[in-house]
Amino acid sequence: VETFPYHSEPIDNEIASLEPGEPNLRASGMENLPAGLSLWWRFESAIDASLLWYCEADSLQQVFIGLYQGNDLNSLEPAASMRRVNDQRVAFEAKAGIQYYLMVDQSGYRLPGPLSVSLIEFQPPSFGSQIEINPELQTLRLSIKGVAGVQYRLEGSSDLKQWDLLNEFLMDSEEQSIDQSFDPLMPALFFRLVEVLD
Repeated sequence: VETFPYHSEPIDNEIASLEPGEPNLRASGMENLPAGLSLWWRFESAIDASLLWYCEADSLQQVFIGLYQGNDLNSLEPAASMRRVNDQRVAFEAKAGIQYYLMVDQSGYRLPGPLSVSLIEFQPPSFGSQIEINPELQTLRLSIKGVAGVQYRLEGSSDLKQWDLLNEFLMDSEEQSIDQSFDPLMPALFFRLVEVLD
């Protein structure tokens, strides 16, 4: 991978193999499932950047991705800044001049098949400039900007100290709107968006 954004063509992992000592990416409680269909990419960023590394594959393939630093297979360690969004997505703070190793693995119990990977800039979620208020229904329509495929929590507070969960949703696209009920008697209401990490 030379730069970002990067989107690969579909890759068939049928001929992928596993080397002894490769990291175990299986989900918690599934560590004993055999691997054997691992694919690797190497990436070095020219600048510091917040990035998202993700894989798209058939749900039956049960793929897992990882992000590592090191000089060779025996010295690989999970990247210090990695935040796992889910099994198929990790966010990280890339540092200029540092080499990262991006891995996609699949359970050996599942049939191989085509998959694609992407590396994009990861923007923190934010609200759009418009908020539509419906006083009759006591709802707010919030415009949200985020990363498609990422789960977010919408939290609310009246004092910026205690935050309560109002909604949890999956972004279908980079921009979408959600309706949220509110109490018109509340003196003030503040919102924040938080990505949901596994």
